[in-house]
Amino acid sequence: MNNDIQIAADAHFGQVYVMHAEPGSRAPYNTAAPPNAAAAQLSTRRTSYGLGNTYWYAIGFKLPSSWTQPDWVTLTTLGYPTLSSGPIDIAIWPVKGVLNYTLQMNSGLLRKDAAGSYRGSVSTRTAIAPVTLGKWVEMVLRIRWATNNTGLVDVYERLEGQTSWRHAVSKRRLPTAQYGTTPYGTVNANGTDPDGTKHSVLDKIGLYFGYWNSATTSFPARSVSETGLTRASDFAAAAATLR
Repeated sequence: MNNDIQIAADAHFGQVYVMHAEPGSRAPYNTAAPPNAAAAQLSTRRTSYGLGNTYWYAIGFKLPSSWTQPDWVTLTTLGYPTLSSGPIDIAIWPVKGVLNYTLQMNSGLLRKDAAGSYRGSVSTRTAIAPVTLGKWVEMVLRIRWATNNTGLVDVYERLEGQTSWRHAVSKRRLPTAQYGTTPYGTVNANGTDPDGTKHSVLDKIGLYFGYWNSATTSFPARSVSETGLTRASDFAAAAATLR
């Protein structure tokens, strides 16, 4: 909406998305989002959870040198069933005072916590790499989708100008997908709705950010450049889409 996502020329990739969000930026499917948040996102719907399958995802990000950090930022959400915050997110978060790209997980059985949020049996934030403003960072993620402890996540990254990949995150024997009941619906542990039909999920890219204080309704616009998100059957095929 509002031309918040545009295609731009880029010296590294040829063409990329530029995601721009400011007060009032909304996704068409969530126009009633709170005024202390802004969103400019693209999504692809998957017809099922794909439990038991392993996929490799590839994407690149570049934050401008003018970037200032709001309270929270999400750049990518994978396997989103619209129950709670995403099961697997790429976000930006300060780690020991240094701004980092991070892997955020909210997976497994969702339960309501004392603050009223629905958190999974896995609720973690793991640093991937420090943010270098004005430079591309490329990422390849391997995810085995599971609601039980057979899931896994690997994240590989490399900064613009580097030739080799760094294995930044390795997680084993944990759920990677969400299930349970929230105000947005119910999904069974086998990835089906209560009537037995397969529950679809979204893979989302873009810019989604905001502030914890609901009274913060006036704030600076932000922009981020991103490649398209790809999904492949192995590392080499995924990494090749970033060349």
